[in-house]
Amino acid sequence: MSTVVSVQRLPGGKKRAQFRLVARMQLAAERETLYRLLSDPRELNGLTPAWFRLDFRDPVPDRIGVGTTLRYRLRTRGLVWRWESRIDAWEPLDRFSYVQTRGPYRWFWHDHRFEPMEGGTAVTDVVDYSLWGGGLANRIIEPWLREIFAFRGRLLAGRFGALAR
Repeated sequence: MSTVVSVQRLPGGKKRAQFRLVARMQLAAERETLYRLLSDPRELNGLTPAWFRLDFRDPVPDRIGVGTTLRYRLRTRGLVWRWESRIDAWEPLDRFSYVQTRGPYRWFWHDHRFEPMEGGTAVTDVVDYSLWGGGLANRIIEPWLREIFAFRGRLLAGRFGALAR
């Protein structure tokens, strides 16, 4: 199964998220392998298209958990932003999530879930986000997000194999 990506507008999203992206892939890999890979910030640039780059401003800590803050410069399609995020959930092998504390989004929260299944692991990403500029800005950002997750899905399916479900 290739990566399935959907985006929906959330009702009443003025205070927090206006949009929710859900990406799901089923891979022929052990949950531990995928969790270790996807939860290591040093792997991010290898899992995203060349036009999306993160330059860490501080050394990435060897141990990551709830409260860990990551600071980086995000370069994407000629634009540069400072981005800071904080890990707000860390449940090894099951899930982890982070929230943007400084950056280009009005609100950004990314949850990663890992579910064992016959022959491998289902990986589900949920990204809740709000943009300065709302739906108009989302006409630009949504295709970028879709492209990032589709790229990662193709890369991981090529590396580990995709499960047909």
